[in-house]
Amino acid sequence: MPIFGLNEEIELNLEEKQDQSLVPMFDSERTNEELRSYIAGYKWEVTYFHRNVNEDAFVTQYDPNIDPALQEYTRIDNFVINVETPLDSGIGEGSGIIDLGTVPNPNDIFIAKMMDGKPVMFAIRGITKPDYNNEKVFKVDYINIGEITSNDDPYLVTLLKSTVNDYTYNKKYRVTKTQPLLTRKEVSDKKTLFKVIDDLVTYWSNKFITKDTNFYLAYKDGERTVYDPQMETFIRTTIGINNLSDRIETVEIPDKKISILDLFINENIGKGRVNKYTNFMDTSDRSNNPYLFSLDYIQVDDIIDVAKYPQFEEVNDTINSIFPKIEAESYIFRKSVYEALLTPEMMLNNVTFTKYEQLVIATMNGDTIKKETILEIYDNIFNIPDEEQFYYIPILIYIARYYINTFTVKFI
Repeated sequence: MPIFGLNEEIELNLEEKQDQSLVPMFDSERTNEELRSYIAGYKWEVTYFHRNVNEDAFVTQYDPNIDPALQEYTRIDNFVINVETPLDSGIGEGSGIIDLGTVPNPNDIFIAKMMDGKPVMFAIRGITKPDYNNEKVFKVDYINIGEITSNDDPYLVTLLKSTVNDYTYNKKYRVTKTQPLLTRKEVSDKKTLFKVIDDLVTYWSNKFITKDTNFYLAYKDGERTVYDPQMETFIRTTIGINNLSDRIETVEIPDKKISILDLFINENIGKGRVNKYTNFMDTSDRSNNPYLFSLDYIQVDDIIDVAKYPQFEEVNDTINSIFPKIEAESYIFRKSVYEALLTPEMMLNNVTFTKYEQLVIATMNGDTIKKETILEIYDNIFNIPDEEQFYYIPILIYIARYYINTFTVKFI
């Protein structure tokens, strides 16, 4: 699925920048006096200021006496420099590896708190490539250009006035395959959605992995315990069994067919291979059931399978404008949802589709989704019937995680 997300620039005024406290300030004179060394390989967290210049422009040295409009910077909080050589105690020079997501500029600035607690400003003087297989990783040489003495230090004041964009460094962007920089709004959104995910996982685990369901990933349909191996596979891949109750029992039927849930977790599956319809297997009859033949004992009454042809009557009903009813004929979703997935050019609307269905279709088609839609569905999902909660909550968890992992910020 295409990556999508927010593309916003957060411009804060000088007072806001100072309130965010780059580093504690101390009353002392600007000096290049002896600095304590850092051990090679140390991850040094700094506030980095990347000079915004055109490709052909000459990058002048930072000068607090130059008009801020003539030397614009992008500020990056929580940036990490992997120190390659310790700072020279006499001169205040050092080198390290940075992974900025773009080419650093000579005379980029960073501010770091030294081991004695004093904030010091450094400037990038040399840039080389240690690994030509990775176009975004650079070795930089930097030099101490002076200690910051107070909040009204002219070096700091001019630098903050010259700052036109503010981001937070995404330290795990290589692992999550996302962007290296996040706006402040994105950081706030992530915290909100991580709490949503935690709440949903806890609620779902406590509600469905119980004595009544014999601790299987199952729900109750009257007196019968209904187990869905498709959902077990989906949860294993998107949430992780270890994140659920430690009382859980699993079945791990190995030869399940391809369902719509598989499209969430494997975009390379051809949509034409998806089995659209619901089928139930009664576990009391194992003689002709290849799924259950090797199982000596299972404490559920029905196992849901997916089939190529319809077995039951169509429901095609909704709970309200937000949620559909779980379909009887087609697996989980109504036929209109399957049609929308097979024809991505179909226009989504609030007449044909509920808000939950629109969110699912937009996610699977790689269209833009909104945090506000996720939060609205989250606020209402605890009031729907158990069967709908059983399916819709794990899917919403996936969508929230997908939204978090697909933030996109273009480096300007």
